[in-house]
Amino acid sequence: MTELNLLTPAEAVYWANSLCRTAGHEASPRGYKTLEVQNVTFHVKHPHLTPYLEGRDARHFIGAVEALQLVGQVATPDLVVAGSAAMGQFMDGGLFHGAYGQRVYGQLSRVEGLLADDPYTRQAVVSIYDGRSDLRASMDGRTPVRDTPCTLSLQFMWQEGVRLGLRVSMRSNDVWLGLPYDLFQFTSLQLAMADALGVDPGSYVHTVGSLHLYERDIERSVGLRAPGEPEAHLTRRAGVSWRGDSFEAVSRRARAILGRVPIEDPTEYEAYLMASIMGGVAGL
Repeated sequence: MTELNLLTPAEAVYWANSLCRTAGHEASPRGYKTLEVQNVTFHVKHPHLTPYLEGRDARHFIGAVEALQLVGQVATPDLVVAGSAAMGQFMDGGLFHGAYGQRVYGQLSRVEGLLADDPYTRQAVVSIYDGRSDLRASMDGRTPVRDTPCTLSLQFMWQEGVRLGLRVSMRSNDVWLGLPYDLFQFTSLQLAMADALGVDPGSYVHTVGSLHLYERDIERSVGLRAPGEPEAHLTRRAGVSWRGDSFEAVSRRARAILGRVPIEDPTEYEAYLMASIMGGVAGL
């Protein structure tokens, strides 16, 4: 087990890539060569800072779509594919089998209630992977689906009774293509739940069974620049990131932004998400 204590999500992206390059062992699932490190955990102290860093040309549109789908508890496959045509290869029958938004639907409001009622609860868990439908799942009984969820579960926990932490467990994580957007969407959800409860976010914990870097991305990974001081990061999500007096209220605002519908009195972060969506759609 490898554990790293870090300040920001951007540091997690940097060190995850470095760890795979320097300590990874060759593994070739489905014939694709990777450098893999198993059983890795990152503890991130400041989840409100961006995971994007120099040397990784992240697309803000993709991060915004993924975060808004998760917080909005919906799936918008057409928008996902419009933003990244390569994602179309993971669809089955025009849908993403493992889309997170539709899988968390209904669970998050119940989690909010547990957290509001009991500051010591250990039951505020959102399940994403479902062995009944995902273990060698298929659409026709023969061919495995193309989109099996990489994330297993999310657990919200109070920290010292005053801050809301989040622990995410993943079976598999691609450090180059996936990790920056995974950290963005999951910390966005952590901030959304914290804002709905009227508290500050605590630390974020990211645990992965298989952390890996594909051979095709190794050279690009070498070009990543180590993140600077936390205060220098863009897209800071301090203070109130999402507006709403309940998680469902926050979720409705996320769905509105995703649908390009104006919302009342947007926070700075909500305005950033709206600009990312509008800019991405305009550029398609």
